Amino acid sequence: MTLTLANIGQYEVDYRMTYGTPPPAAEINRTVLGAFRRFRERGKDSGVDPYLLMTHIGDALHRRRDPAYFGEPLRWYARTLQHWVHLSRTGALST
Repeated sequence: MTLTLANIGQYEVDYRMTYGTPPPAAEINRTVLGAFRRFRERGKDSGVDPYLLMTHIGDALHRRRDPAYFGEPLRWYARTLQHWVHLSRTGALST
């Protein structure tokens, strides 16, 4: 199975069921941080879903407390979250 942002959750469940432990962080980090780099370099043209990226970076920061995400991923996460909260308060996200 090729690990992508879209199937990390299922991969984690399958791995836990098979081996009884969480998957190695290095496998998850390679995928998430690789997607983060592509998104930072190419933006919307990267093919990376920013909502999935936020989900996985947030999970790494809040649940796993993974130091690999400190630095630029953390700063991007905080700025993006702040921007989204601002948009929701101003009504810019209403449909």
